[in-house]
Amino acid sequence: MSTGNATAASAQSQLPLDRPFVAAVHYLRQLGWSVVPLYAPGPDGRCQCGSAHAEDPRAVGRHPRCRWKPFQERRPTFTELSERWPKRRLGPNCRTYLDANVGVVTGPVSELAVLDVDPRNGGDESLRDLENLFGPLPETVRALTPSGGSHLYFRLPDGLELRSCVLGPGLELKALGSYVVAPPSFHPSGRRYQWEIGHAPWEHPLAEIPAWVVRLALERRGNGAGQNERAYRRLFSGRPVPQGQRHVAICSFVGLMARQGLDEDAAFALARAARDYLAEAGDHPVSDDELRAMVDYVYGRHAAGGSLGGNSGQPGAAATITLIPASEVPEPEPTAWLWEGEMPLEPGTLVLVVGQGGAGKTLLLRGLATAIAEGRPFLGRRTARVRLIFADLESPEDVHRRLAGEMGRPEGLYFVRELSLRHEAEREALARKAREVGARVIFVDTLQDAWPADDEWSNEEAQRQMWALRDMARKAEAVVVVTWHLGKDARRGARGASGRQDRAHIVLELTVAEGGRRSLTRRKSKWGDRGFVLSYAYEPGRGFTVVRDGAARPAPNVAAGKIPFAIDGRRDGPAPADEGAVAEPAEPGPALRGDAAPGAVEAFLEERCSFEQGAREDSASLYEAYVRWCRERGCAAVSRTAFGRALTEAGIGKAKSHDGRIVRTGLRLKQR
Repeated sequence: MSTGNATAASAQSQLPLDRPFVAAVHYLRQLGWSVVPLYAPGPDGRCQCGSAHAEDPRAVGRHPRCRWKPFQERRPTFTELSERWPKRRLGPNCRTYLDANVGVVTGPVSELAVLDVDPRNGGDESLRDLENLFGPLPETVRALTPSGGSHLYFRLPDGLELRSCVLGPGLELKALGSYVVAPPSFHPSGRRYQWEIGHAPWEHPLAEIPAWVVRLALERRGNGAGQNERAYRRLFSGRPVPQGQRHVAICSFVGLMARQGLDEDAAFALARAARDYLAEAGDHPVSDDELRAMVDYVYGRHAAGGSLGGNSGQPGAAATITLIPASEVPEPEPTAWLWEGEMPLEPGTLVLVVGQGGAGKTLLLRGLATAIAEGRPFLGRRTARVRLIFADLESPEDVHRRLAGEMGRPEGLYFVRELSLRHEAEREALARKAREVGARVIFVDTLQDAWPADDEWSNEEAQRQMWALRDMARKAEAVVVVTWHLGKDARRGARGASGRQDRAHIVLELTVAEGGRRSLTRRKSKWGDRGFVLSYAYEPGRGFTVVRDGAARPAPNVAAGKIPFAIDGRRDGPAPADEGAVAEPAEPGPALRGDAAPGAVEAFLEERCSFEQGAREDSASLYEAYVRWCRERGCAAVSRTAFGRALTEAGIGKAKSHDGRIVRTGLRLKQR
């Protein structure tokens, strides 16, 4: 070990580098690496983001907690890293950093390239073949992954912008545009990422990335596909395939079958036959597991549009263009409506519902979903009775159960409580479930919960997101309706507004005025003109009412637990059991907590409270004032426990008065 590394090792030994935040700061300040916080798995192995990641368990503990793309170009400051790291307040001036995983951004910003070796998918065999062909890799910094793989860290020469790419099955180079999970991050299995003994960055110098790795990476990103297109011919030459070329040749052969549209299982069977032919020629045998990993890899790349050596999508490729005379275009079919005038029952349709937090998007979707499941009108418009899936991703479990009861649990309505749409496999799983149960509509509330964006203002990312959702709607043979929160500055519209609204077929905007009156506006539609649709009001326990002549006529309360929906005083759907009875007006209950607006507690504090040193306010009185404030605005209140937690997170102290009451310190209500 060099003197410099010995000094660094001595210094780091006094730091608790088993704590992720301390390690992240060390990497940032001492090593000059760009770092970002990642979601970590919880004690039960589930991701901290709340998603089950059922279709892609590898995503658990691997995706960023913040926008990380800016840190591909510059390293974060300590303040930026601290602000983005999860923490818990222990008092007005005291906080503790919670566990999160550490992401090291690769590429020029950190002067790093990392070779990710995954032996489960043949990565060790791929690396062994390449080393036999080009020479062994130099000793360098090495991290061990809990899954049995390894990360080899290399120094990038100044000025070399090497992009991330796949070098072979289970072997990936992480460079510009990527990041790696670094020690001491957590794995869902309960184990941790760790530096190999003697190969930590303070124990061993970074080796410069070998020239042959750079050359291979440039070929993969450039014109290397042309060489691989003919690589499969080596399989049938009657001679053993040289070491280092076996995997390339087999992948080339499988890629040829993928481009011809051959079924994956049939491709696997033919690849096995080619493998057996090689064995007869005296070649080193390839196991079925390795072969399956190669077939899965190639078909996965082909499905994602990746190049595998063919000319698909390349300039000069043959293309077929069909011209249809205008006289042969058939007459349009009458529109079949899901919700008359607003949403057609057209498979593949993508509807975006946007609005400020607390505007009632969730409530509107619940009302529409219940009406569709029961086949009755909603807000004066007829609906088609079809099966549907409702992804309720915001409500706590107890609130969700209560709201399901209030919706009546109609037949044909299916709930989803945990959902991620970030990965193609997850979207395909939802589409498959929709087809299995015959669902014609999928509601997702909210898209921010199902697919958190790395950069919500990026139009490019928004367009990719919406294209993927349109593809999911097409595969599900259903209408997909998603909600999206507007930003605080309404003049800028929805985050990433241009990209999302451009790619949605229908955009409906929900706004709320003083007094709780809501307006629904059609911002875009392929089936109608833009403009105002209708105004309505909603009162807990009374239901929806369409506003006519500037005033809403309330509906009679319904004693049953179901949410009532009323149009000009008439409830949509079946009447109460006693047709002639007039229901007594009920005392207004608490707001539905499942629709609590993000940031509502902070807005209440800003509007109704003053902050003064030495001031105190009774906790019960403060919560009652908050509930009244929510009712005035037509938004929902969070539970008392959640309210108290929000106050604590805002830095508002708690104490006991001399008579034993719980009080909040440092603020008082402006009015009673």
